[in-house]
Parts: sequence; C-alpha cells; structure tokens
Amino acid sequence: MSSKSIEKDQTNLIGRDFNGRVRVNFKQIIIEFSSFGKSEKIDYIYSGNEKIPFREKHPIYKIIFRNEFAEETKDIIRNLLKNKEN
Repeated sequence: MSSKSIEKDQTNLIGRDFNGRVRVNFKQIIIEFSSFGKSEKIDYIYSGNEKIPFREKHPIYKIIFRNEFAEETKDIIRNLLKNKEN
C-alpha cells in the first residue's frame, strides 16, 4: 500500500455515477401537484360550515367540549376572585 493520492474520475464529480447514468438530487426536485390533474373539492372532508345541533354530535365530542368548558369556566372564576381580592 502506498500513501500516494489517486486522481479521481472527474465525471463522477459532474453529477454522473460510475455507470454513466445521471444522478438525481432529491433535494432539488420540485413536484407541481396541480399538474397531476384537476383539483376538485372533496365533499367528505369536514369544512366547519355545517350546522350540527349539539344534541346530534358524537358523544365523545360532547364530553370533551363539556370538560373544556368546565375547566375554562373554573379558570375565569378563579381569576375574577383573585382580581377582586387585590
């Protein structure tokens, strides 16, 4: 073994691999999703514009909503009482 430096093939540094194929730099790929076809509105995605009465909402949603409302109400009351004392 020698400690001589070996000249590297310059074609590898230009963006081609050893077989002569062009290398792909995935960091610079731009995909235009609009060119894949027409974008159309999907109806099954919830948009937030629907008027659903609270009694018809999912039971888990009702529980979460009520718990968050109760916690928020407790915080507001605590803050009011604390400000009243000061």
